[in-house]
Amino acid sequence: MSHMKRTALVLMSVIALALTSATAASAISAANLQVVGTVTVGNSPRSIAVSPDGLFAYVANTQGSSISVLDTRSLAVVNTIALSGLPSSIVITPDGTTAYAALCSSNEVVTISLATNQVTSRIPVGNCPRSLVMNSMGTRVFVAVSDDHAVSAINVSTNTIISTGTLPSGSHPYALALSPDDSKIYVANYGTSTVSIINSSDLTVSSSFSTGTSPASLALSRDGLSLYIANSGGNSVTVMDTGSNTTVNTITGFNGPYGLALSSDGADLYVANVNSSNLTVLSTSTGITSRSITTASGPSWVAVNPINQFVYVSNIYARTVSVIGEPSPTPTSTATPALPTSEPAASLASTGSDVVPQAMLALVLLLTGMGTAAWAQLSRRRRN
Repeated sequence: MSHMKRTALVLMSVIALALTSATAASAISAANLQVVGTVTVGNSPRSIAVSPDGLFAYVANTQGSSISVLDTRSLAVVNTIALSGLPSSIVITPDGTTAYAALCSSNEVVTISLATNQVTSRIPVGNCPRSLVMNSMGTRVFVAVSDDHAVSAINVSTNTIISTGTLPSGSHPYALALSPDDSKIYVANYGTSTVSIINSSDLTVSSSFSTGTSPASLALSRDGLSLYIANSGGNSVTVMDTGSNTTVNTITGFNGPYGLALSSDGADLYVANVNSSNLTVLSTSTGITSRSITTASGPSWVAVNPINQFVYVSNIYARTVSVIGEPSPTPTSTATPALPTSEPAASLASTGSDVVPQAMLALVLLLTGMGTAAWAQLSRRRRN
């Protein structure tokens, strides 16, 4: 094979990889979302954490003292992790090796090896750790200690509490969100219907503002400019501008909004309505509902798979997880494709692969000197 041809193949491989990655990262259009599976899990499922590779979803069964391990390919529970308390929140380290689970009933956070699905350490915290969030580097876990009206920081390397910041009495922090630069922690205070902004370095409160009644969940845009707050007692979602710390919109019409998550492109906000058994899909650009998808009884948490962009909704009363995504297309032919017998460049063209568009392939061939003759030959192979 000539140097020019090798160069073309390398370029095509890079292009194919880039296009494949872009496709994997694309959010599913709201119009195409539907329930594609329902999985029975433990008692009162709430928090869901998806592994970084997208292969497993870990479901905290808040009244079942367990975590269900859901295989996202087969949509089946493949393991159940027994716990000594009632889990309220789960986060996973960026390398996918360890999970941290907050156990409200036993006043501790436990670490779990995801290789063995076994508890590996226990970290005593204050009264009723309710929510967890991990920084982007995986070096700190922040804990909303609800009944102590406090937020604590865990050093991941030592699995010990290194600092604790206090909130006003009666706050009952319920949910946490971390700014993209890891400098600010947003705290939803269920008891006082406020959101506090805490400096992550020393856990001091820098400011706070009022929101709707009983905020239960937070979702922060990827650029950190917009904070979405689910006001479970006020049947509304507050949209806050984080630059000015002011409310820019209050969206109503929900029924017990409890769980929130944003699509990967930030275009849609998923809102779990615990009192009406549906997931609302909200356009973040307009604040208008684009879809309402029926789940099961008591949808309370939403998580998005980082790989295939499927949406997982825990249904706390039905003891299930609804899997929402784009259904697979029905095959039009059962014929087995022939194995490629020519060079990779010709093989990609002759099998009609969608990975490398014809125009891109032609450009590569021309830029590398293979010329129009090569393109004509590949085009004939596609037609044949």
